Amino acid sequence: MSISKETIRNAAKLYDTLEDEESKLIFRNKLLYSITNENKYWHDILRYYNQEQIDKISEIARQSREVIVYGAGTNCVPVLEICEEEGCHISFICDKDFKKQKGTINDIKIISPEELINYHKDAFVIISTLNYLEEVKIFLNKYFPQSSIIPCAGKELLELIDTQYFAKDIMQLSDEEVFVDGGCFDFETSRFLMQRCNVKHIYAFEPDINNLEKVNAKIMKVGCADKVTVFEKGLWNKSENLYFSATGDIMSHVTECGNEADKIEVVALDEVIHEKVTFIKMDIEGSEIKALEGAQNLIRNYKPKLAICIYHKPEDTIDIPAYIKSLVPEYRLWIRHYSWSPAETVLYAKI
Repeated sequence: MSISKETIRNAAKLYDTLEDEESKLIFRNKLLYSITNENKYWHDILRYYNQEQIDKISEIARQSREVIVYGAGTNCVPVLEICEEEGCHISFICDKDFKKQKGTINDIKIISPEELINYHKDAFVIISTLNYLEEVKIFLNKYFPQSSIIPCAGKELLELIDTQYFAKDIMQLSDEEVFVDGGCFDFETSRFLMQRCNVKHIYAFEPDINNLEKVNAKIMKVGCADKVTVFEKGLWNKSENLYFSATGDIMSHVTECGNEADKIEVVALDEVIHEKVTFIKMDIEGSEIKALEGAQNLIRNYKPKLAICIYHKPEDTIDIPAYIKSLVPEYRLWIRHYSWSPAETVLYAKI
């Protein structure tokens, strides 16, 4: 990312407005990573949350035993990179997904759980997955001593992940929340909100038809249809039709080109919501700035709590908080990070 003098000035101003040192550390390192593309900067964020686990990796690097990483998903590469930095040689990666087995990541062979327990019982096992951490720990505990099992995530990060978008130390919830779930995927974020407080209404936006099936199924399961309005639309700064890549997962996103059949309708929040909103969350794969532009009247008039992802584009780290402050200068800002990868960084704003 090339960076102008004006961008540097904006970054310096934003840095000074952030509410705590944790936010400043994340902002500083995300910005430096965006400019340089050097992993050491976002690795500093990982170390902030997971230093105890990284110290254990460093400790086992000094021993002669074999080390295997369990989990060939999103977190695998960052775990491998941290291991390399700590001088810890990884012999194999293990994953239960048959389609991944016999493949490689960073030239390291992927083996099956059966191979792991039959031929590598003396190894240290580093668990890279977060979503299936408990499931993997239960499996490994049957075959390996506790001292040989090292989860990649520390307690602090795991506790944070459970409250993504609702950071306990930042967001105080009311019993009359009117919530906008931008990019609701499978409705899980809204379900978590309803577990934490009484909700007056939820406006859920999900343009991927594959994800909508999950949304509607969960709404029926929870029994909250009377409190939810679902829009089969994306969020933007005006109503129009845009090309869309529907992947059926959290990666669905607006694109610049495609087939006419792949187009979706996008709308501005200001055009479709005509009541006071108290909380807006956006995780919409790079469309956050456009969607915020389309919600500027709601934001200026009602000053809702905001939880906005700032990791999809390099410039988001600066542009999103700067735009929010331009709408409501009195907003207070925090940043939290929720992953072992550069993804899942959330900006919080509230009065």
